[in-house]
Order: sequence, then C-alpha cells, then structure tokens
Amino acid sequence: MKSIRVNADYEAVLFHNRPQPKINEALEFFALYLSERPLFSQKNYPIEFLKSVEAITGRKCEIKKNGEADNWWGELRNPELERWLNSKITSTELIIREGWAKETYILNPGDIDKVLVSKTPMIAKDPFEMSGRGFKLYPEGIDEKSLSDFKNKTLILEPLLNRTHDFSHYIFPDGKSICYQNLVDQRFQYKGTLFRNWKLARVEDLGFYSSVPEDHWKKFHLQLEKIKSHYSEKISFSESEFGFSVDSLVYNETEIHPLCEVNFRRTMGSLAYDLSRTYSQDNPWTLLLLLPSQKDCEKKLELLVKNKRLIVLSPEDSRFTILFLMAESDEGGKNIMGKVRELLSLSELSINV
Repeated sequence: MKSIRVNADYEAVLFHNRPQPKINEALEFFALYLSERPLFSQKNYPIEFLKSVEAITGRKCEIKKNGEADNWWGELRNPELERWLNSKITSTELIIREGWAKETYILNPGDIDKVLVSKTPMIAKDPFEMSGRGFKLYPEGIDEKSLSDFKNKTLILEPLLNRTHDFSHYIFPDGKSICYQNLVDQRFQYKGTLFRNWKLARVEDLGFYSSVPEDHWKKFHLQLEKIKSHYSEKISFSESEFGFSVDSLVYNETEIHPLCEVNFRRTMGSLAYDLSRTYSQDNPWTLLLLLPSQKDCEKKLELLVKNKRLIVLSPEDSRFTILFLMAESDEGGKNIMGKVRELLSLSELSINV
C-alpha cells in the first residue's frame, strides 16, 4: 500500500517552493488516526505513543522513511490552478467585485500611492501565506511612517474588523458541505474547531447563530452560493479527493463578513469532522483543541481519557499538544473543557466554548 505524506507545508511549497519539515512533523500524526495507509515520515515516534494510537484505532501503525508517497494535505498536481484557488488575491478580487467590503485593496509593489493615511484600523495580509501567517495589524490606522511597509510587497489591505466569531464551511468533492466554529486567538492563530452537533453541522448549529439577525444569515447564504460557484467551476472534483473551505467571520456581534479566504486542501476543520465521525460515537459535541506543549499531558488527563471523553492525539515531544474532546451536550462539553483547564493549569487560555 502506497504511503501518504502529510504535506502541511502545502502553501510554503506551492507559492515559495520552500519545504517546511517542522510544520509537517507538527501535524502528520493525524494520519495515523484517520488513514489505514502507511505514513511517510522521518520522525522516530516513541513506542509508547504508537502503542497508544494502535489501542485507539485498532490497527498497527506503519511508518516508512523511503519510497514514493501521495500528498495527503494538499494536491500539488496543478500548481498554477492551485495557486489561483488558494491565493488571497482571488478571494479579495471576488470581495471587491461583489462589493462585500469597503476600503479593501490589492496592493502590488509600487502601489504606495493607493494607500491612504487614515485612522481607520487596518490589517495587511501576505496573500501567499497559510492562515494567520504574514499578517500585520495597524490598530491605530495607517500613518506616514507606516507607508514604507507597502513599498516592495504584494499585500492585501483591509479593515481590521472587531471579530467576535470565526466560522467555516467545508465543501466536499461530492457537493456536501459542513459548517463549524473555529477558535482563533487575537494574533489570528488557530486554536481549535468546535462542533455543537457534528452529525448535522449546519449554520443553525453554531453556538452564536441566534445572536445574528435572520436577514443577515439569509444574505450570507446567497453570498456563500456565489463563492461556491466561483471556485467550483475551476475544480475537477472527479479527479480530486480534496474539497475546499470558505472562512467567514462575525464582527460587532451581529454583522457577517462572508469571505476571509478559501483553502483548497485539507484543513484543521475537516480533520475535526473526520475525527468526530470516527471516534465520537454518540457524542454530537466535539472540540479539536490546539495548546502549547504540555508535559505529562496524558497522565494529568488520565480520568477523562479512561472515560472516553478525551483523546490526546499528539505525541509527548510534539510542538503542540492537540486534544480531541467529546460530550453529549453543550453543558457536558463546557464541563470537560473546565476540567482540562484545571488539570493542565490553563488559567490564561483565552478560549470560550
């Protein structure tokens, strides 16, 4: 059986031809839980960790260091098309064309004359980096000194919105779509994916759904269909196992920004869904949670693991500690999250579920 390579450095290779082995190593163990195929890896995993995975999956872990392997995170089959699909320029062009955001610009080197000195809070994004990377915030607006930042780079410049909730849709090759909430910190770094009911995974299942006016959701659904159509017409799903995600957000509590970016590849959200389908059994509430590395994590969380309310997915020596939590309800999920905070001493963890 041919191996799979978890090429989580997909954007770095696609746009810059710069492999990032450390990024791959930080996430590649997901495949051990979700695929029966051998994992292509140069990492020497601890025996204890592999035994733990085998006990959870019911199959033997097979890791290969040589031979051919298929990419598991992103295709890298048609670079020109995939760059178009994943570039923030593509999504921003659609936003501007449809009039979905004001004061949003695509800036090429030399376009400094398009940047206006203003007190409006702004954010600049590198259009060719993965989510959360290559961002620079201007919370006080753009001043004369800041203009030099825009001389020599291609950037997306847009208003810095008062984000209150992040959510995504993942569209699978067969046309099925799911919706989930993403937990993102103030530095735009991914921290987790929450399903209140993964079995339905609709917009209506988002915890903040009722706080947004119904007419705003109706408008969003029309916008989402335009986004899906715009991207789907370029993708030959019959030749691809990958779908794509549409990232959106709620700002000022009730306003919806329909399109932050699109990712044609696996995402942490789609992995959270696959984990839910595979391991959550009758528990509709699930949370994939990414934390700073925690020492002796499995020992501290032993009772939750024993009661099948939590899986410690990552090995002890991983760059991050990644947990998968399961519960029968919102209340149960909050209780488990409270216990995780307490047992791992996560007093400063700014995540609300």
